[in-house]
Amino acid sequence: MPKNTQPSLPGGSGGKKLPNPQAYGFTWNDLDKLLGTQQRIWRDSRQISGELVAAEEEIRSLEAREIEGMAGGILSGRSEDPDGKPPLKAKSEHEKLKKKSRAVQLALDKTNAEIYSLVAARREAWTSEIKEEKEQSYYRLLAAIERLKLCLGELAGLDALQRWLERPNRSFSPTSGPNEISTWAHGDLRMDQILEGLEKAGADLVEERSPLMAVAAPSEVAKFGPS
Repeated sequence: MPKNTQPSLPGGSGGKKLPNPQAYGFTWNDLDKLLGTQQRIWRDSRQISGELVAAEEEIRSLEAREIEGMAGGILSGRSEDPDGKPPLKAKSEHEKLKKKSRAVQLALDKTNAEIYSLVAARREAWTSEIKEEKEQSYYRLLAAIERLKLCLGELAGLDALQRWLERPNRSFSPTSGPNEISTWAHGDLRMDQILEGLEKAGADLVEERSPLMAVAAPSEVAKFGPS
């Protein structure tokens, strides 16, 4: 069965969304099972809500036709009372749907409570897994920044070569890449500041970084860099 890659799931308590750990590469079987149940019940609740709306519209339509018929009888001098069977039947079905809707909502609430209880019990272990993955993701970010620098340097070198072809009598002097990037909203931004900003943004997301991590970073980054 393919994994769900949606990062968030609907149906949490009070209309809140829930995270989907599978989307981030985690396989937490107990939680995955509960989330699967929760999503099935939530889909059922949406379907019943639609059926309730349709039932209410049917009742209004039947009652309107009944009143229209009564008005016609009055105009023709008849004062017959309608049997009311069609609206009564529709109202009976509507009541059944309302009870079913309440039952589904109760089941959804209980499932959400189980999810929150399981998270409380497994929080420490799962937090440890997340922190480890965050560090690996941070190293991948650093490696991506290094690859970006290499690509910018290659583009700058190709540009310098093209310019030299136009004026071959001048000295060929390639650069490591552009020093600034022009933007509409913020004017010219220094490239080194942009790259440092990306690295800092990643570092800020990695909580409780060990001093050893900074020492190990170059070798760790190399694992994700170009071969």
